[in-house]
Amino acid sequence: MGNSTFINLSSLLELSAKLHESGDKSSILNISLLSLMGKLLITSGVILSNESGRLVPIIQKGQTALDFYKLMNKFNPDKYVSIIDSTELDSIKYVIPIRKQEKLYALICLSNPLIPHELSEDEKKYIELLSSITANAINNSFMLDSYKREKSVAERRSQLLSALYEVSRDFGSLLSHDEIIKTLSLTVMGQLTVSKFAVFIENDKKQFHKIIDRIGLEVSESLLRELLVCETATPIEKSDLTHEAYQFCVKKQIAVISPMKVQGNKIGVLLIGNRMNEQPFNSDNLIFIEAIGNTAMAALENERLFTEEIEKKRLESEISIALEIQKNLLPKSPPVTKNFDIFGFSLPTYQVGGDYFDYIKIDENRLLLAIADVSGKGIPASLIMANTQAALRVLAHNQIAPVSIANQINSLLYENTSPDKFVTCFFGVLDQTNNQFTYLNAGHNPPYLFKSDNTMHELHEGGLILGFMDHDFGYNTGNIVLERGDLITMFTDGVTESHNEKKEEYGEERLINLIKEVKHLNSFDIAQAISADVKKFAGKSPQFDDITTIVLKCIG
Repeated sequence: MGNSTFINLSSLLELSAKLHESGDKSSILNISLLSLMGKLLITSGVILSNESGRLVPIIQKGQTALDFYKLMNKFNPDKYVSIIDSTELDSIKYVIPIRKQEKLYALICLSNPLIPHELSEDEKKYIELLSSITANAINNSFMLDSYKREKSVAERRSQLLSALYEVSRDFGSLLSHDEIIKTLSLTVMGQLTVSKFAVFIENDKKQFHKIIDRIGLEVSESLLRELLVCETATPIEKSDLTHEAYQFCVKKQIAVISPMKVQGNKIGVLLIGNRMNEQPFNSDNLIFIEAIGNTAMAALENERLFTEEIEKKRLESEISIALEIQKNLLPKSPPVTKNFDIFGFSLPTYQVGGDYFDYIKIDENRLLLAIADVSGKGIPASLIMANTQAALRVLAHNQIAPVSIANQINSLLYENTSPDKFVTCFFGVLDQTNNQFTYLNAGHNPPYLFKSDNTMHELHEGGLILGFMDHDFGYNTGNIVLERGDLITMFTDGVTESHNEKKEEYGEERLINLIKEVKHLNSFDIAQAISADVKKFAGKSPQFDDITTIVLKCIG
């Protein structure tokens, strides 16, 4: 076995490069084990990984029996290879430590070679070199992982600071109370990956009123005062809440309480629910929550100081252009299909939002239906909406899969918009050959599916809002087969979040009850009923957001 060509420097260099490229500890050890087995003509072996000071078998090749107690007694950690008497330790002949300085990463345990012999000097040297190369590769992989984690933290911190800067700039220019609230909502959802949060703010009578409630809270004035004991954004487990207030937060899944201050005075509170990714809030998140809450509060206070006339003049030109853009992007008439009755409408607000709906014909049998809502208002929102529509139409006509469509639009928005700009979107492909509807929900209000048997389902399948992540997201799609009489109602939050003069929201429950009453009508009449009921509820209260709906009814 010992010969001058046993150690080939070229092959060792190639092996070293392969080990450093493999990336993780298990892959590196697996390659090293196979290399040793091949070089020494050994048919079985096992790798014991050092996991927090405990040796754990992670890879085994061939039939190998181990007695850990005997192994540790026979193993010499100071040698590159311990030669074991196989009669004392079953099938193990060689034990090779993989370590760097004092750090032991693993043990490679090998059986006897096919042709039993004493290890030659070349073989021992090869084992020594391979052990050193393997340890260096594992150490480098750990360092690379650490660097990647630190880089990710730094990038995330930079993103949060950038988002805060952009949102602060937007808050400085926004005059509408509802624009500020919506920007705050989308920023909290996008930057913190939360779906449940609420905002309460003092009015002129020093009483708290609800501004945002995505949790579903009925809370007394006294309990809100108890929540305001915190001076900074604080996780509830680290707060000085009373037992009653703490139990309330636990029951409602409130994770963080942040006071909203203006000139040092606490005049609001931001309640944040658990994160969708189930990760805890770190110190950067808490600083961001406090900063965004105080910034929004300052913006709301500034908004109160401006007159409606000044706001109207500042926005007049922008609104006119944005309205024209928005109007021209929407379809002029509903599609004609043999099995379905479809109608959509959008009622733009005078402030101009970023609502969008569309019907896109893919081929003779397939039709893509889409509804979306862009953060912000005015020309920026209209331009983002235009780009989203253009991308969706191109990808649909090229018959791209829904998940790929979502990821490509997400990438487009992320690369071409500021961090606080997002799009919620729901779209689905309707196949008239089998009445199948394949959909994807990217952070949008889930549409309602009313079945002919009077059951109702929400269409949730999908993932995060578009424009938030710099890489592909693991979106899901939902698939349903529609039967005669089935009804799908898609809508934007301008419907359910419409306010009346008492600042009460229209709400999902009212919308569901209305659809149940009118679902026997055709799609046009159902859409008109929704529009009329929202207007009736709002009364004299001005419309602050676009109201957009698509009604899809199976008739064949």
